[in-house]
Amino acid sequence: MRIDVQGREGTALLDTGATWSSIDKDLAEGLLLPRGPSRETAGATGRGTYPTFGTDLYIPVLGLTLTGPVPSLPLRDNGHDLDAVIGRDIICRYEFTINAETGLVRFTEL
Repeated sequence: MRIDVQGREGTALLDTGATWSSIDKDLAEGLLLPRGPSRETAGATGRGTYPTFGTDLYIPVLGLTLTGPVPSLPLRDNGHDLDAVIGRDIICRYEFTINAETGLVRFTEL
């Protein structure tokens, strides 16, 4: 899924197992995003405490902007070629269907 972070295009994973959406920690630091309080987290990247960042993360396919503070994770440090993860905080606002043959995903706002 394509995203835009502060005018920079990137790639995000739609993750139905993630409670919260998050941004790659190194990306956020590289863009000099304002650093917020840290949060403890556990998931595919392991367990740790990582900062939140003030940002506008735009998801074009949804026409939605996630406004910070956005939690961060060391996605790329853990081998994930991603700039962000879109979690259930966003996913649960939509009903979505997937066409397994074509790969087309359709979102309908609830």
